[in-house]
Amino acid sequence: MQKTAKNLTIGLAILFTATLAAYAFMQKRPDLQARHTPLTPRSELMASQARTADSLLRIHEDLQSELRYYLRAHRIDDEGYDMIANYNAHNDSIILQLKASRMFSPIGPQWLTVHPSTPSTPICFIGDGGYWNGRCWQRGLPPFNRGLRFYQDGIYLGELDSTFTPTGHGSYKTPDGSYYEGEWSNGKQHGFGFRLRPFKDIQVGTWVEGKYKGERLSFTPERIYGIDISRYQHERGRHHFPIHWKALRITNLGKHNQQNVTGEADYPVSFIYIKATQGTTVTNHFFAADYKAARANGYHVGAYHFYSTTSDALEQADHFLKTARFNKGDFPPVFDVEPSDGQIEAMGGAKKLLSEMRVWLRAVERQTGIKPIIYVNQSFVNKYLQDAPDLKRGYLIWIARYSEYKPDVRLCWWQLSATGKVRGIEGDVDINVFNGYHDQWEEFLATELMP
Repeated sequence: MQKTAKNLTIGLAILFTATLAAYAFMQKRPDLQARHTPLTPRSELMASQARTADSLLRIHEDLQSELRYYLRAHRIDDEGYDMIANYNAHNDSIILQLKASRMFSPIGPQWLTVHPSTPSTPICFIGDGGYWNGRCWQRGLPPFNRGLRFYQDGIYLGELDSTFTPTGHGSYKTPDGSYYEGEWSNGKQHGFGFRLRPFKDIQVGTWVEGKYKGERLSFTPERIYGIDISRYQHERGRHHFPIHWKALRITNLGKHNQQNVTGEADYPVSFIYIKATQGTTVTNHFFAADYKAARANGYHVGAYHFYSTTSDALEQADHFLKTARFNKGDFPPVFDVEPSDGQIEAMGGAKKLLSEMRVWLRAVERQTGIKPIIYVNQSFVNKYLQDAPDLKRGYLIWIARYSEYKPDVRLCWWQLSATGKVRGIEGDVDINVFNGYHDQWEEFLATELMP
C-alpha cells in the first residue's frame, strides 16, 4: 500500500512538472496559446476545426507526394529507404484520419504527434534552461537516455547525452510541419537522416553539424547511365574524330566518382542527348548525323538547346525547333541554362532570366506536345531556382553537380562528371545517371517520351 502511494505521488509529481514545462513552452510561443474569449457558438467552432483539419491535410498530402516520389526513385537496399517507407505509412494513416474525422481541436499544437515507430515516449519534458530533477522516467523505470525536449521553434524526441543534449537517434518537428529524423551529435543533425519540408522538398542523406550535404550513391550495374555529346566529341582544334556507335560502353565515371563505384565501371549507354543549337545562330553541324546514327543503333535520343542571355528567348526556341529532330519515342527536349552571375546581371537580373526561361519552355512545349526538361547546375538552383517554384517543382530537372552527393531537386538526370570515358568516343565525355532503377526507367519510357 505504501509503495502504491509512493508511486502515485511520483506520478503526480511527474505530471505536474510536465504540465509546468509545457506551460512554460507555450508562454514562449504566444502564437500557440489559447485565447481567453467568450464561448464560441458551435457552428463557428466546427468551422474552425474544419479549417484546421484542411490545413493539416494540405501539409500531409504534399508530404505524401514527396515521399512517394522518393520511393519510386529508390529501392529497398538504398540507405534510408526503410525509414522513408515507415514514415510514408505513418503519413498515409494521418491523411486517412483527417479525411475521415476532421474533428481536431482548433486550440493547441497539433504538430506534437510523434513518429509511431519511435519507442514509447518517456515522461520527460526538458525546457530551455532546465530539467526536472536531472532524471527522465518511463512508466516508473529507472533513468535512461531518451527524452522529449522543447525548443523555441520545435520539439525533439530521442536520445540525449548526460547534459540532456540531443545525441544519437532522434526526431525534430516544427509547427510548420517540417520533420527531421536521424542521427544527432552535440545538439545538431550529424550523420544519416531525412528531413521533410512541406511545399518544398524531401532531403535524404548525410548531415554534417546541422548542414545537409546530400545523398550518397553507390554506382552499380543496376543503375541507368547515359551521355550527352556535342561537336567537341568530334573535333578539337584541327583534329577530327568519329564516334564508333557499335562500341559504346562507359568505362569511367570521372575523377569525382570512381571511389563510389562498386566493382569495375563497365556500363552500357542507355540514353544519349545531343546538342542541337545555341542562342539564335549557332548550330551543331554534327547534330543531324549523330541523331540519325544514334537512333539507327537503337539508342534513346534527345536534343538540347544551350541558352544565350544576349538574344530573345522566343527566337531561340524557334531556332531550336527548326534545327532539332523530334520523333515518336525520343526523349523530351532539354533547355540548358548555365549563365554566369555577370551574364544574368547584364541581361537585367534573375527575374528577367526566369521570365525568359518560361517563354522558351512554353513555346517548345506548345510545338512538341511535351514538357521540356531543365538543365542547370547546383549553384543555379541555390541562387535562382529557389525563387521560381513553378519551374523547380513543375519541370523535371537535369542537374550538373560534380561531387559525391546527389542533388536535392526533383531529379530526372544527374550529370556526374565532364571527365568520363566511353569506349568508342575519343576524349572526355559527360556522364549522366537516371534517378531511379529499372522499374522507374520502364515507367519513364512508357510515360515521358515524345508522343
